[in-house]
Amino acid sequence: MKSEESATARRGNLLCFVRRYGRMHASPNSGYPEAALAGILDCRFGGPHYYFGELFDKPYIGENARELTTADMQKAVRINRTAEVLAIVIITVIYCL
Repeated sequence: MKSEESATARRGNLLCFVRRYGRMHASPNSGYPEAALAGILDCRFGGPHYYFGELFDKPYIGENARELTTADMQKAVRINRTAEVLAIVIITVIYCL
């Protein structure tokens, strides 16, 4: 029972995290998924970046400034593949109705 409560609390916290940080991204299409991944990985994306030698000041998405690991990358790929499969299943079900 305790693990179920913990999972529910984590999901609620992740939704709050995504609502908080998702709208900070310049792109409405990528802000929310990027915020979700930052929340899942407990990391921070974004911030100031150089594009073609020019500094662009962008907001951070997330709070934990840490180096990402190979395990983080593997987790991100698993999450992405799962999302892709779910999208295909949903689209197929809708198409077949």
